[in-house]
Parts: sequence; C-alpha cells; structure tokens
Amino acid sequence: MHNFIKENKCLKLKKSILITIGVILGCILIFSLGKIYFWQKDYQKTNEIINEVLILRDQNKVDFKDLKSKNPDSVAWLSVAGTEINYPVVQTKDNNYYLKHSFDKSYNQAGWIFADYRNNMKNLDKNTIIYGHAFLIKIMFGTLKNTLEQDWYSNPDNHFVRLTTEDETTTWEVFSTYRIKTTDDYLAVSFNNDTEFNNFVDLVKNRSIHRFENIPNFSDKTITLSTCYNLSERVVVHAKLIEAHDNN
Repeated sequence: MHNFIKENKCLKLKKSILITIGVILGCILIFSLGKIYFWQKDYQKTNEIINEVLILRDQNKVDFKDLKSKNPDSVAWLSVAGTEINYPVVQTKDNNYYLKHSFDKSYNQAGWIFADYRNNMKNLDKNTIIYGHAFLIKIMFGTLKNTLEQDWYSNPDNHFVRLTTEDETTTWEVFSTYRIKTTDDYLAVSFNNDTEFNNFVDLVKNRSIHRFENIPNFSDKTITLSTCYNLSERVVVHAKLIEAHDNN
C-alpha cells in the first residue's frame, strides 16, 4: 500500500512537471512567433523606407535638401564597395535613438545607420564612427561581414568607402577589418596627440584578418564602421581618408 501511494505521488509529480514544461515551451513559442511577426513588419517597413530614400541619390550626387525634408537628422550618405551598404546616415544627441528607430523616426527593431553623436560631420574628426545593425536579410549593416571574406579582399576594387556630406564627397581606403569580442577600445573620435593616434592605428591594424599596405600616419583621418556579428561579437572596418572634394 505504501509503495502504491509513493508511486502515485511520483506519477502526479511527473505529470505536474510535464505540464509545467509544456506551459513554458508554449509561452516561448508564442513569444517567438510574436517576435517573428513584429520583426517581419519592421523588415517590410524598412524596405519601403529604403526604396523611398534611394531615389534621393543619383549616382554620386545626393539631394540633401529632399533628404533633410524627410529627416532633419540626415548628415551624410554612406556606401561601401563589395557590400549592399548604400544608405543615408543620420545623427542625433545620443547613440541609442537610432538603434530602435528608422529613418522616418518610427519605432523599428531594424534601426538605421547613424554617426556617433560625438562626431563633427561638418569638419570630420580624426576618427568618424558609424554604426548600424547587422541583419541576415542583408539590410543596414548586414553585409558588412562581407569584408571578412577572402573573395571580398581579393578584389582591390572592394577596398573603398565613400561618405558624402552636404559640403564634400570623401573616399576612404580600408586598412583593417576584423571580428572581435565586444569592446569600446576602437571607438575614440579624437586623440590628445600623435602618439595616441598612432597607438590607435597600431591596435586596429594588428587585428585585421587581411593584410593591407595603406596604413594611416599621424596626419590622416580615419572612418570606423561597427556592427554586431552576434550577441557578443562585433564586425569592424577601418579606412583612411584618401580623397576629398567640395560638392559645390
């Protein structure tokens, strides 16, 4: 009799555990489906916005008047050779807003491409930093990871970044690209002296998975593109300024 009662309690306990597990798995499934649904809506909305803003760029010319009429935070247009990155860049008073807001300022998990709030986009700093989310669907900075591939590196035409502001069009040549655990040691926008800048250059060039010959010196300016690779790693690209000309 005692064994029967004991077995019955065990069965009830197992049943209770199974029900609890089932409820937990059901909640996870519902949550995941909800995330997928809203992610899909954000993706569709982002694609619509991308199509709307792309018409404001005609080859190498950007219509900043119309761009700013759609979003006054617009400060530049960025394109990266060998990727699908070809977007207007925005900037606001912090580095949080555009993580979850699109170009039209609507809430959106895809966010938008944005410049570090510390950067002066009128007179570019020693290191201009631009951020964006990475998506498997290849929007925003989703294709920045192309720079890690041998095929990308093997084509010298891919080694260039173009940044167009209202005042000038600049061309930058990549000198480092890598994947790294999350850190902020490459996110300085200015340096107290040439030694600090040279130390920065040494730090990031030594991380590069490809070998580039065009290493910056103390008189150069650099641009840094940063995105997520996964929850704990980043993909980072550094390039040095090699050409600039007025848009007027």
